[in-house]
Amino acid sequence: MGDSVTDFVEVARAHIARGAVVVPGDADEVWKDECAYTFSNAFGEGGVLVSLKTWVAYSPETLQLALESPCQSAGGLFLRIRKTKVEREPEGSKGKADDEAPVTEFALGTENGFKLDEQKYEVREQLSLLAVPENAEVDLPCGDLPLVVGECVKAVLEHKDGHTESLISEWKEELVTSKYADALIQLPDPKPVSSDPSKWRCANCGAKTNLWLNLSDGYVGCGRRNFDGSGGCGAALTHFEATGSIYPLAVKLGTITPKGADVFCYAADENDMVLDPALSRHLQHWGINMLEMEKTDKSMAELQIDLNAKHEFDSITEEGSVLVPAGGPGLVGMKNLGNSCYMNSVMQLVCGCAGVRKAFGEGAQQIFSKFAASFDGSSRKPQSSLVVQLAKLCSALTLARGVQREKNDAGETMSVSPDMFKALIGRGHPEFGSSRQQDSVEFFQYFLEQAARAERTEASLLPESHAEVSSSFTFEFEDRFQCAETRKVMYKARADNVLALSVPVGQATNAKDVEEYEDRQRKRQKGDGGMAAEEPKVVPKVPFSACLNAFAQDDNVDDFYSTALRRKSVAARRVRFKTFPPYLVVYLRRYYVDAAWRPCKLEVSVDVPSEIDLEHLRGSGLAAGEEELPEEEEGVGAGRGAASESVEPSQEIVSQLMAMGFSENGCKRAAIAMQNASAEVCMEWIFQHMEDANFNDPIIQESRAEAVATKAHNPESIVMLQSMGFTERQCGAALDGCGGSVERAADWLFSHADDLDAAIAEVEGRKGGSAEEGGAPVGGSKCEDGPGQYRLAGILSHIGKNTGAGHYVAHVCRGNKWYIMNDEKVAVSEKPPLDLAYMCLFERKA
Repeated sequence: MGDSVTDFVEVARAHIARGAVVVPGDADEVWKDECAYTFSNAFGEGGVLVSLKTWVAYSPETLQLALESPCQSAGGLFLRIRKTKVEREPEGSKGKADDEAPVTEFALGTENGFKLDEQKYEVREQLSLLAVPENAEVDLPCGDLPLVVGECVKAVLEHKDGHTESLISEWKEELVTSKYADALIQLPDPKPVSSDPSKWRCANCGAKTNLWLNLSDGYVGCGRRNFDGSGGCGAALTHFEATGSIYPLAVKLGTITPKGADVFCYAADENDMVLDPALSRHLQHWGINMLEMEKTDKSMAELQIDLNAKHEFDSITEEGSVLVPAGGPGLVGMKNLGNSCYMNSVMQLVCGCAGVRKAFGEGAQQIFSKFAASFDGSSRKPQSSLVVQLAKLCSALTLARGVQREKNDAGETMSVSPDMFKALIGRGHPEFGSSRQQDSVEFFQYFLEQAARAERTEASLLPESHAEVSSSFTFEFEDRFQCAETRKVMYKARADNVLALSVPVGQATNAKDVEEYEDRQRKRQKGDGGMAAEEPKVVPKVPFSACLNAFAQDDNVDDFYSTALRRKSVAARRVRFKTFPPYLVVYLRRYYVDAAWRPCKLEVSVDVPSEIDLEHLRGSGLAAGEEELPEEEEGVGAGRGAASESVEPSQEIVSQLMAMGFSENGCKRAAIAMQNASAEVCMEWIFQHMEDANFNDPIIQESRAEAVATKAHNPESIVMLQSMGFTERQCGAALDGCGGSVERAADWLFSHADDLDAAIAEVEGRKGGSAEEGGAPVGGSKCEDGPGQYRLAGILSHIGKNTGAGHYVAHVCRGNKWYIMNDEKVAVSEKPPLDLAYMCLFERKA
């Protein structure tokens, strides 16, 4: 053994002399637990091999890629990390396993919430050092190695992987602080409320449970009756109404603990569970010491689970069904990294599309080899290349490359943990870079934008015939405007990647049943409905065809600029398809913001069909007998969200608006339209324009100054673009055509690589022309067109009150069979919840 160690030390010294060991600093990005090119990790056979020069991790199968890189063609030293899991003994002596514990919290993955399948393990680590190409290896620690090797190994091991540590997979419904709490009226000379639960009684019916204490006047009354006949006589609400509706806050007595309690606000503008920051003081007024109280009654979250919420959860996750686990190509799950289910669900739909699967799944090995051949160690690493990471994810999901089979209580499944992809796709974004829940539709559009940018800047990694990911989903709408006064028409084409459909609840086919059900609930809440048997909730059932018909209807644009009149007028707008994409993404507008600016969910069932034909919605352009309006000079007015020539949206205002549940693009439009006045003013604009067809479209600043670049460009921008291999003239032209934006200019340069001279000549021609000749951004891609007949390929459903909380689940159709993809759980679906779909993926019929 001694001789082998001595020999290894000599080999190590030779590699060190060639610069094979570089100690990472605190600011350097290190990934040590997972291969940069596959999902092989430290727990797999052979572990992972981390280069001590570049700090890039490889699997034994991808180590050859390190040797193909110019920086390590002579080999080097690699830290091998192996980990094993040893199941711990169950803790506690309650006589009931964790997964059998009752659910008491409306959350996913928390101690008291809906359980994930994650098991608790003790992790054991084994380290060694491998020299390549000598294929010599020595166990660590090894005191005979040069000091710099020990320092490098120590620094690599102490580094956190290049992402924020995952948070627990919560999907709690966030409560808002009641505006009535701070200045709550509490009547003087209070009569103390007993701290003994056995003495609590409803002042109306004498009930002993589900009792609510009015924090203003001390009245104790029953809560409202539930649909199954449980609950109470509704005295607490009746008392609030009988006393002039001026004492809005009530606390549920049996839920008071030192940690808090359930507080409800009966006021019409809140009418929901709320937070009361001064609850301890408010309770003390009635002689109740929170620190001495214990829970004796079910919380509202527990009741919500028992009644409505659990029903929806079960429907979407197919709880109660005997689901047969599935695994293999196209059937690989994605682990939840902490509120990452929105990303997991979207990527399951996207990666299953033929164009994406071919380019990034089947073409993954070619992408990896090209990247490795250009990797010099100091430039962008594979974990920072979106093209590489998309290829890694897509090849795993669609071909099961580098994916290990795992056994759990449900059977044998296959899943990956997309840490690198999530860290990269969300880098620099205030929301997608966080561990908060997000809207899946907004993420889908953001992903397409980031993928397009990466495909242009890293075009050398892709085949010459490659079609951008976004081309599979992008299509054009044809907007027809008819001036109400002149009757002349204007046709405008605009690109989009989702078809947003409103849900006309008024056209529910079971409207009478819903009305009768709601009438029964009102009677039960007032206490005069009798003790009825359990009754499932009746929700409106709206045909999918009604949603399409609502989309096809004309609407009015009140601030349409008529070039014939040279002033604003009213116009009728009709939207039709100009092109149909290979894959059509439809999202149903189930979520809205109420009058109090609270995000809410529309409880409705929509029968999404397995096949649709949209050819009747194809536009035909200018028809015989129609008189066309002359080209607009000032554009359609602010009502269509036209971008200002000089206003940049305030990031502070945009963040405030996004926190209320609106899309980033819509919030930017509001800030621009209202000149960054304030979040309140911008919110008013949103309420007026959130149904605009282009509300969620990306902002394109069509400033005429972009077409006439009169100022010298920032030298740093020129240098940055030149570092990508372009000349100063090419960089200047790109900045001219893209308004000085370096990112847009880089995209433009790579997207015009095949005809760069002609594109530059066009930009320079514009620059030398009149300011009236230009303004539109340079470039643009054509949309693929085909028949408008589609079949349903997948859906994404959401559980929760709004898209900023809750949980997403995907269902996909592979061949003729449906599968549920609930994060890492993949199984054959018995009953896909098509009527609860939020986002639908349709693929063109062959």
